[in-house]
Amino acid sequence: MQNKNLLLLWTGKLVSALGDKMYAIAIAWWILEITNSSTMMGLYLLAATLPMVVMGIVAGAVIDKSNLKRVLIIADIVRGVGITLLGLLFLAERLTLFSVFSTTVVVSLASAFFNPAVTSIVPRIVPKSECGKANSLLQLVDGLAKVAGPFAGVAMVVATGYAGAFLINGISFLLSAFFEGFIRYDTRKPVWRKTSDKKQKKTTEIVGDIQAGLQYVFTNTRLINLLFYIFAAHLFVGALSVMLPVMAKFISDDNLNLLGILETALGAGFVAGAFILSRRSEEKFRIDAMPKVFILVGCSIITIGIIAFFSSLPLLLFVLPVFVIGSCIVYASINWKTFMQLNTPPEKLGRVAAISGLVGDITLPIAFALYGFLLDQVDFVILTVVSGMLLILTILFIKLGARKKLAPAGV
Repeated sequence: MQNKNLLLLWTGKLVSALGDKMYAIAIAWWILEITNSSTMMGLYLLAATLPMVVMGIVAGAVIDKSNLKRVLIIADIVRGVGITLLGLLFLAERLTLFSVFSTTVVVSLASAFFNPAVTSIVPRIVPKSECGKANSLLQLVDGLAKVAGPFAGVAMVVATGYAGAFLINGISFLLSAFFEGFIRYDTRKPVWRKTSDKKQKKTTEIVGDIQAGLQYVFTNTRLINLLFYIFAAHLFVGALSVMLPVMAKFISDDNLNLLGILETALGAGFVAGAFILSRRSEEKFRIDAMPKVFILVGCSIITIGIIAFFSSLPLLLFVLPVFVIGSCIVYASINWKTFMQLNTPPEKLGRVAAISGLVGDITLPIAFALYGFLLDQVDFVILTVVSGMLLILTILFIKLGARKKLAPAGV
C-alpha cells in the first residue's frame, strides 16, 4: 500500500472497525441480557439502520458538493462522542435502553454521510485503474475487524465489563478522525449556484440534485437489475445480524464464546474474499456473477439450518457456511462499489453510492424487525431453511426477469 492517502484512510477505518466490532458484541449481549428478547434486538438493529435509510439520499446530494475529508472527520467525531457517552453512562449506572437507542439513531445519521463519502473519495485518492484493489483493501478492514473484534470484544467484556468495550469504540472513532485529517486530495468540487436567498438556494439545489441522481440511476438498465439483486440479498443476508446472537444461544450453553467464533468465521470469509480480489487485475472484476454468489449464500443458510437440526453434530460445523457467506458478501460488495466508481461521473458518485446504499439498506430495517419477531415465534431450524430456499428462488426469479428485459437490446 504505497498510496499515503489510501494508507491513512485504511488505518483510520481499521482502528474504528476493530472498536466497532468489540462494541457490537457488547451491545448485543447487553440488550439480550437486559431484555431476553430477540424482538428488542431486532428493534435495536432497526434503530441502527433506519436513519441511514431516511437520510441517505439527502446525504449523497450534500456529499457531491462538500469537502469529502471534512465529511469523514465530522462523521467520525459525532460517532466517537456518542459511543463514548454510552460508556460514561454505563459507568455512572445510568445507561438505559432509551439512551442506547437515541445515541444509536445519531450514530446512524452520521454513518449516512460517512459511508457514501468513503466510496466517493476512493477514485479521488487512487487512479481509476486501482479502484478495485483499493476497495478490496478497504473491505479487508472489515474482515480483519470481524476476525479480531469478536474475541477482543468477549475478552474486553470479561475483563472490564461493558463499559470497556463502549469506551474503546468511542475512542477508536476519534482516532479514525485524526488519521483522516492528514488525507490530501484535489478538493475541487461543484459549487452551489448563487442566489439571493442562501437557504432557499441550497434546499432547491439539493432537491434538484437528488432528482438528477435518481434519473441517472433509474435510466441505467444495468444498475436497475443490480439493485434488484441487492434488495433481495439484503432482505435475507441482513437477517444474520439478528440470527447470529440467537443462533449462539440456540446451539450452546457457552453462547458468548460461540457468538465470538461465529462472528470471527464471518470475518475470516471477509478477509479471504477481500485478499483474493485485491490481487486481481481490474478487468477481472465482474458483477454479472452476483446471482450465483447469492444462490451460494442461500445454500449456506440452508446448511446452517440442517446442521442445527442435528444437535449432536460438532458445533464447529457452523463455521464453514458462515465463512462462505462472509466471502460471498465481500465479493458482491467490492464488485458493486468498483462498478459504481468506474462507471459513474465523479460529480454524481456520492448520489449514486447513496441511492444504491438506500436500495440495499432499506431492506435491512425490515429484515431486522421481521426476523427479530419471527425468531421469537418460529423454530430456528425451520426459519433458517425456509429463508435460504426463499433467497434462492427470489434470485432465480429476478435473473429470469432481467434476462427477458435485456434480450430486446441484444445484451
